[in-house]
Amino acid sequence: INPTSGGLNTANINGQAITGTLQSTDASPCWGNGYIWVFAADVTSYVTNGANTVSGFASGYTNGGNPWSESLAPLADGASLVVLTTGATSNNIYLYTGTYTETTGGSLTSVFNHGAADATTASITFIVLDGQLPGNTASYNGGLIDSNAFPGSDPKTSTTPWSYGTLSDTKTYSVTEALGATTDSASIAGSGGDCLTWAAQVISIPSTAPVVPSLPTPVTGVPQF
Repeated sequence: INPTSGGLNTANINGQAITGTLQSTDASPCWGNGYIWVFAADVTSYVTNGANTVSGFASGYTNGGNPWSESLAPLADGASLVVLTTGATSNNIYLYTGTYTETTGGSLTSVFNHGAADATTASITFIVLDGQLPGNTASYNGGLIDSNAFPGSDPKTSTTPWSYGTLSDTKTYSVTEALGATTDSASIAGSGGDCLTWAAQVISIPSTAPVVPSLPTPVTGVPQF
């Protein structure tokens, strides 16, 4: 999708109009219509406990058809509503937004900086688009945490049977954390036939030392959010 065509950064949540701010742009190595654009908006004042409704987001196609048989490349994969909450313990929660694509069979790694961890477990959420086949993996600090992480498993509303998944995966994992750690890494890797788009990452680190994180540091030679 391209924001110059107008209206692609606007939508609604719970009936309230929102406008997203462009986070980054990444040339797509897999789809023929150019670039992937990522927008984000703070919707804190509109989110309620329980169900929330999002609508009006741009889409590469709107007829509910099978993405594998559509003429439009399905780059506009809709939106992810990320609701950040804290529990009984103090957590530093970091949301990194952007876009970052990898060609078939490759892998990507990002390094995230955060406040010093004061517990041995943390939570990490991957928001990845375009995965549809089995075998795409997610790793944390070099350790495999899911061997089938991104098959397009987010719920879909279309009743049309699709050959593969929904193009979207929002996957949260509990991971082991080292006491005092201030840096962690996450990785994704695509199986044959898939080209993954890493749209955002949320890390929840138990910590009593708030630190504004720097942007993730890439350790591969690809565009980085």
